[in-house]
Amino acid sequence: MSTPARRVSTPFRSLGITLIELLVAVAVGMLLIAGVIQIFVGNSQTYRFNESLSRIQENGRFAIEEITRDVRMAGYYGCARRTTTVNNTLVGMPASFDPMVGIQGWEASNTAMGDPLALDFGAATTDVTGGGWASSGTAPLNAFQAVPQSDILRIWRGEEVGTRIVATGAGTATVVANPRLSDGDLVLLSDCLDLDIIRACAVNTAGGESDLDLNGGCIPGSDVSLGLRASVGGLATRLTGSIYYVGKRGDNADAPPALFRRRLNGNGMPGPAEELVEGVENIQILYGVDTTNNGQLDAYVSGAAVADWQDVLAVRINLLLVSMEDNLVDPGQQIQFNGPQNPGDRRLRQVMTTTIALRNRTL
Repeated sequence: MSTPARRVSTPFRSLGITLIELLVAVAVGMLLIAGVIQIFVGNSQTYRFNESLSRIQENGRFAIEEITRDVRMAGYYGCARRTTTVNNTLVGMPASFDPMVGIQGWEASNTAMGDPLALDFGAATTDVTGGGWASSGTAPLNAFQAVPQSDILRIWRGEEVGTRIVATGAGTATVVANPRLSDGDLVLLSDCLDLDIIRACAVNTAGGESDLDLNGGCIPGSDVSLGLRASVGGLATRLTGSIYYVGKRGDNADAPPALFRRRLNGNGMPGPAEELVEGVENIQILYGVDTTNNGQLDAYVSGAAVADWQDVLAVRINLLLVSMEDNLVDPGQQIQFNGPQNPGDRRLRQVMTTTIALRNRTL
């Protein structure tokens, strides 16, 4: 009997992928990668947007807080009231020195409601004495650089922390020692009837008391022949002044716009610029005035239309905040700030508004 022949199996031959399969795999991979990239770009843009939004909101809150603190106390002169007799002993002060107005504003040219504003992140600063700002006040601005089409605000007030008057004499006043008083300071001596404005050429402290010397020969100084009228027991407080405006660091057009402040020096002139917060692109200010002399607010007007700065009862501050980064919003963004505005870039902008009552106008 014959044995059947055994069938020998051969291994299955391996085959490669076809060109079509390869192209399909590449296409699917590219679609997946494109989706991942799109998600990454979208998340990155959202992060940049939210980060910029948080930053400008924080900047806006800080800017409003700084301005509000000063505006609220505008016209504070210790115990003095509207009916108080003012004895201004200062001589040789600049024409810009007029502290008794309490507050004064300058309206930027071509910024009436509805006027188009040149919202240019790279705008150059200009001299404020060059005619770009107008005010109804008689005290002018000193020369410095500011961003055009943005309003300017100046505030005069006494500091909240004062000290008691111990004694007064010919060319001197003695007060309870206060570390905030120093040589060359402008000082208010007030009771409820009289207010003296003096310059302490020297502050000599000993035994818990400070002698404010008016005879030190400082320029500007005090006319000691006018004497002092505030009585013992009254309040002595340092006179301060602040100017708020939009400027640029070093007056460099490439620097971002920012809120700046200049403080009053003892010679009545504004001191060096202090950059408070970046990203403040524009300020528009309206003043609530009492036009009927009944202690009630009647209208909001610009700084060029205030008839008497003593009639200002409130200040409305409108801030325009801008992001440091570009390409955050779609082209053609329109914002409502002093009317409809159309910035030419793609920076994120936000408007913040606050109204501040002047505490010392009701006294």
